[in-house]
Order: sequence, then structure tokens, then C-alpha cells
Amino acid sequence: MSFAANPPASGPPAQTYSPPPSAAHPHRWLVRSLIGVATVLGIVAIFAVWANRQLLDTGYWTSTNTKLIESPPIREAVSGYLTEQLYANVDVAGELGKELPSELKPLAAPAAGALKDVVQKGINLLLERPRVQELWSKANQVTHAQFVRLIENKGSVVKLPGGGAVVLDLRPMLGEVAEKVGAPASISEKIPANVAQLRIVTSKQLGTMQDAVNLLRSLALVLPLLVVAMFALAVYLARGRRRQTLTEVGAAFVGAGLAVVVVRGIAGSKVVDSLATTEAVRPAAQAAWSIGTSVLADVAWSTVFIGVVVVLAAMLAGPTRIATSLRHLMAPYMRDRPDVTFGALALLLLLLFAWGPIEATKSLTGILIIIVLAVFGTETLRRQTALEFPDAHLASHIRGGPHPPPGAPAEHAPPSGTPPKPAPPAGQAPQPSPRATTNAPPPSAPERDPDENPRSGT
Repeated sequence: MSFAANPPASGPPAQTYSPPPSAAHPHRWLVRSLIGVATVLGIVAIFAVWANRQLLDTGYWTSTNTKLIESPPIREAVSGYLTEQLYANVDVAGELGKELPSELKPLAAPAAGALKDVVQKGINLLLERPRVQELWSKANQVTHAQFVRLIENKGSVVKLPGGGAVVLDLRPMLGEVAEKVGAPASISEKIPANVAQLRIVTSKQLGTMQDAVNLLRSLALVLPLLVVAMFALAVYLARGRRRQTLTEVGAAFVGAGLAVVVVRGIAGSKVVDSLATTEAVRPAAQAAWSIGTSVLADVAWSTVFIGVVVVLAAMLAGPTRIATSLRHLMAPYMRDRPDVTFGALALLLLLLFAWGPIEATKSLTGILIIIVLAVFGTETLRRQTALEFPDAHLASHIRGGPHPPPGAPAEHAPPSGTPPKPAPPAGQAPQPSPRATTNAPPPSAPERDPDENPRSGT
């Protein structure tokens, strides 16, 4: 009894069902929306963090103003301002006339005019000295303490000099430099108490500033956390394409940082044009904007740096030939020598912190966050390589030399898990392998004489 195979059914071949992209990735549009909104909020967060540090952190305020007085264009502008304040509020010619003999009193006015240039140049030179710069720093520290006290309104009654306004009092510096340039002591004594005071905030601006600073402080705290949470949610929802989503998140970090850098440049030209009423003060205005927004630039470039690191990490975990080869090369060491792996990571982190390319690598909080993220990423890569290359071990890697490239067929290697073949007993010839038996040519027939009769044996 025999059975015949059923003939194949006629007709077009059956087509396999492939789900549409929306079904394969049901949250694609939600993920893209989260990344887009988080990028916009990230730009706002960068400005909020900068303003919060610049306005409410005494250390940043003092450091920024110390850099201002170290700038030559700003020193020239400050020396000109102090000289004008001195001559506008003190009768320099009259004070010089009191010091001169009666026959030389007519020369007091020309001498006062000539002394004005000497005083301005002398003030400019004195502003380079640490003693005078220390007076500048102390004046800014006092001013910032008044500003924070006024804005936060910590006490029930806030009493400040200047009629309820926050002022930068430069009178001690003016008296110091007047004596240093050789001006008579009577001139320093005649300087009024309200001379060389720069108003920072007036009492009319108090309510607006308090509301703005409270909002700013909240945004500087909430927005960065919200941005990170939205990016993390986008990566979590992108099942099946999380590596691509992580690359997009890194690109979003880079884009947000570069957008802030561009906005800083455009806004800087507008602000300098509005402040520089004459070309003589333009260098000072440009230096003030550059130094005053240096923290903003630091935060923006730190964001770019983080984005580049995220993109490189996603590329290392990707399917490209270079990334796969690198993971295959690192797999034996990451599996069998975790001490070497994390030791190399520690060395790289030490080099990074010694370099200090961003502000986060110079603060304790930033260093701890970077260490935690680096350890987490390295452990994730170790697990990925262990699953991707299960047979990669350091001992076989060293004994057997280089492994075949990823994806190459291992024709002569037995499949993993196959027990070793036992050796044949002593005195017995080894049996040929099935492959050798199958591929061996058939035995050839003995050669025959062409004149021999095939029927006869002769």
C-alpha cells in the first residue's frame, strides 16, 4: 500500500502579514511629542538655571563681578565713572587753591583740569591691584546680600540705604583711589556720602522682582527634573526602538544647548547696541555681556556635552559593524574581568574630572550623578555583551587567538554544548568522520586490457 503526496494547491502564493508601523510602535507619536516638548522645556530650563544662579547665588554674583573688574574695557569705564563722580561732587579747583600759595592760586583751575586725566589713569591702574579689587568684591557682596534680603523679604522690616533701593556703594573705593593718586586729603573728606552709588533695584520694582524671583526659583528646580522625566518616559514607551529613541534624546540635548548659544549671541548684539550709547563704551558693554552670561554659556555647552555622550553611548549599543566589532572585542574582558572593566571606567572618570570640560564635573553633586550614570551604563553594556556573545570568554580568547568576525559561519567548529568525542582505544584505527565518508570518492574499478575478452578469463 502506497501513499502519494498531495499535489501543491494551485494559485498565488500566500503572503505573510506585516503589521503597519503604527501597530508595531503604537506610541510613536506620543514618544515624538514627548521629545519635542521636553526639548522646548529644556531650553527654558537652561535660562532658568542660569538666572537663578546669577541672581540668587552670592558666589556666582561675586565671581562674575570680580571678572568684570579684571576686564580692561570695564576698568576703563569704571575709572571714568569714578573720576566724573569726583569732579561732579567736589570742587577740585577750589580745594587745590587752598593748598597753593596766593601767587599760584590762579593756576588752580588749569591744574584741576590737568589732574583729571591723571586721576582717571591712576584709578585705572589702581583697579588692577588686589587691594582695590578686594574693595570691589566686598562692595558687590554687600549689594547682593541686600538684594537677596529685599527679594526674599526674610525679615518683617527691611531697611536699606538709598531710600529703599539696592545700591552698589563705590564711595570707599573712590576715597581709596583718590588718596592713592596723590589728591589732597581735603578732597577725599569732601566726597558726599551718596556719591558713586549705583542703584540695582528700586523700591518700585520690589513687588515685580519678588514674584519673578519666586517663579524663577521654582522653574530652576522643577523644569530640569521634568525634562529628564519626559525623556525617560519617551525611552520607556519606545519598545522595539529604544536605542533609536535614546539617540534622538541625545540629539535633543545637543539641539537645546546649541539653540541657547545662538539665542545668547543674537540677544547679546541687541543688548550691547542698547547699552552702548557711544562707541567709546561699546567695548565695556560687550565685555559686561560676555562675562555676565558666561554661566549661561557654561550651562548650554554642558547640555551639548551630555547630548554627545548619550549619542555615542547609543551608537556603541547599535547594530553597525564598528559597534558590533567593538562589543565583540570587549565582551571577554567585560564578562570575565569586571575589575578591569570598572577600573578602566574609573580611570576615564578621573581624566574627565581632571579635565573639567563642564561645570558639572567641578561640583560634588555633578560628580556623583556622573559616577552613578557611568556605572549604570557600563553594567548595562556588560549584560548586553553577555547575551550577544555567550561564548566569549577571556581564556579561549587568549588561547585561540582572534575570533571570527561577528556573523561569520563557523563551519569546522562543533555546535555549542556538544560533548567532546572520546578517543579511540589503543591499537584501533580512528573511524573516519561522516563528512569524510560522505565526501570520499567511490572506489575505482581495476584497469582492464583493451584486448581482453570480457567473457573469457584469458
